[in-house]
Amino acid sequence: MPCTVFLAGAGGAVGRRLAPLPVEAGYRVVGSTRSAARIESLAALGIEAVQVDVFDEAALAAAMTAARPEIVIHQLTDLPYGLDPALMEEGLVRNARIRVDGTRNLVAAARAAGARRLIDQSIAWLYAPGPEPHGEDDALDAVRPPRSRSKGCWRWRGKSWRWRRSRV
Repeated sequence: MPCTVFLAGAGGAVGRRLAPLPVEAGYRVVGSTRSAARIESLAALGIEAVQVDVFDEAALAAAMTAARPEIVIHQLTDLPYGLDPALMEEGLVRNARIRVDGTRNLVAAARAAGARRLIDQSIAWLYAPGPEPHGEDDALDAVRPPRSRSKGCWRWRGKSWRWRRSRV
C-alpha cells in the first residue's frame, strides 16, 4: 500500500500545483479544500478530495483520521486572489488566523491521526530581480536581506513534534 499524504489546502494557489507531484511519485494523496467547487478538479488530478474547514476541529480530525496519513503537508493560506491591494488588509487578518488557529488545529489532527511527519510551508524572498517564476539555479539577491529563511519540517518524535531545519 502506498504512503499516504494529507495535503491541507490542496485547492489553493500553491496546493493545486503541488498536489500532482506526490501523485506522480506514487503516493496516495488526500487533499483538503474549503470549497465544494474544487472537489471535482482535485479528483481529476488523482487526489482524494475532502471538503473541510481547518477551523472546524472535529471535522478536520475526522477527515485526517479517515485518511490515516503518514505525512501531512500544510499549504493553508487565505490571501485575496492576485494579492489585490484593496483586499489585502482583510486578507492578512484571515491569513494570520489560519497561521495561528488553523495550524494548531492541523497539528492536533495530524497527531491524533498518527502522522509521522508534518511539512509546513515557508516563504522567502531571496531571489534577485529577474524573470519569474524563479528556478532553483537563479541568482539570490545579495543586496536585500531575506524576510524568512525558515525551511524544514515537523517530525513526530515519540511524544512531541519537533522542528527539523533543512540546510539552506
